[in-house]
Amino acid sequence: MHIAATLEDGDLRLSFRSAQPQMLQWYSLPSQAAALLLPIGEGSRIPLDNRRWQGYLVNEQTPIDTHWALKLPLWSQEQKDKVYSWLLLTPFDNEIAFSTADGRLRMLSGHRFNLFNQQRPFEVLLHVGDAPLSGALRYREYLRQSGRFNSLRDKINNAPEGGKLIGATHIYLWDSGLLDRADVKKLAGTADLPAFAGRRRAEAENGR
Repeated sequence: MHIAATLEDGDLRLSFRSAQPQMLQWYSLPSQAAALLLPIGEGSRIPLDNRRWQGYLVNEQTPIDTHWALKLPLWSQEQKDKVYSWLLLTPFDNEIAFSTADGRLRMLSGHRFNLFNQQRPFEVLLHVGDAPLSGALRYREYLRQSGRFNSLRDKINNAPEGGKLIGATHIYLWDSGLLDRADVKKLAGTADLPAFAGRRRAEAENGR
C-alpha cells in the first residue's frame, strides 16, 4: 500500500494506492467526537451516546454502501468547536459499518480495491470548518473546481421541461398500489370536491 498526503488550501488530501485487491480499513470515528453528521434522509446529526440512533444504525443500517445510501459522498464529526468533514473523492466501493462500545456509537469505513479499480487511487479530503454545513459547502466547491458542478439553471437548460416543476403543486401518495396515467389525470378533479371547493370559497371571502 502506497500512501501520499498533501496540503491543498488548508485541506488534507490523502491518496492510497494498492498493487493487489484488498479491503483498506482507513477510518475510525474518534472517541473524542461528540456527534456524527451523516447525509442520510434530509441530513442527520447523531449524538454518539444516543441509544436510539445506536440501535437504528447498528441493527438496520450496517453495513452502508456510501454510493447508494448517502445523499453526499461525505460525513462530518463534531469535535469541540470544530467540524471535521471527510469527503470521498473516490465515491465508489466504500463501506461504512457501525457498532457500539462503552455506550457510544462507533463507526468504521473501508475502501475495497478490486481488479476493476486498483489501477486508480482511493482519495479522501479532510476539511476542517466551523459549521455543520462546512463539509457540504466544501464538496460543492470541489465540484466547481473539478468542472462537475451543475446549477439548477444548467439542469433546466439541458432539460427545459424540468422548469415546469418550479413552483408546481406536488402531491405525495403513500400506498403499495401502482399509479398509471389515468390515475394521475383523475387528480385534476379533486379540486372540485366539496371539501376543497368550500376551502377555496372561504379563502376568497377572506381575501386570500
